[in-house]
Amino acid sequence: SKDIFAVVKALDLIKVILIGHSIAGDEISKFASSYPGKADKIIYMDAAYDRMTMNDTSLPAPAFPNLTTKDSSSVENLNAFVLKVTGVMMPDEELKNTELFSKDGKFVKHVSPDSIQGLIMRGIEHPDYKDISCPALAIYAVHKSVKEIFPFYDSLNDIDKKKADTAFIILAKWQREQREVFTNEVKNGTAKEIHGADHYIFISNPDETE
Repeated sequence: SKDIFAVVKALDLIKVILIGHSIAGDEISKFASSYPGKADKIIYMDAAYDRMTMNDTSLPAPAFPNLTTKDSSSVENLNAFVLKVTGVMMPDEELKNTELFSKDGKFVKHVSPDSIQGLIMRGIEHPDYKDISCPALAIYAVHKSVKEIFPFYDSLNDIDKKKADTAFIILAKWQREQREVFTNEVKNGTAKEIHGADHYIFISNPDETE
């Protein structure tokens, strides 16, 4: 949030509208609660969650598909693998900017070291929803079935299917509670649900999101 404030100050902006997806919601909440005079409006794209309340280590994880040589042979094939695993077709430009490819187009590695994700997660805090005074819109993806979280569900064995089923129940309950917390604590907050959407709501459901 201090970085955002530094940019706002450097550009001599009076107030800003912040829109963020996923964990960017943590930055939005922190900025809006820390600098209430600078936040005009804030919009969360499946991002208004208190991640401190979700213990990922207790979440049963089914076996995810392994990346094959064919999957890593091109941007297109890597994107097809991402689609199989997440249900989301990523923009090619995002992959080209976040992943490193060789001159012949083969996937090499992530641009950011794997350690960065751990550092980001260690930096999260409880959102101070009650200190957010500006209008806030939270758009949530609401999953209707386990296959919307695990698109590869049908390829799993019975044990991993049970893990996926349990994970779906835990996640659905947690997400429902998070929507209720946002609605109850953000005084100028509005929560909207898009049923059947995935985490990338602006890709899976662009019209509803707009």
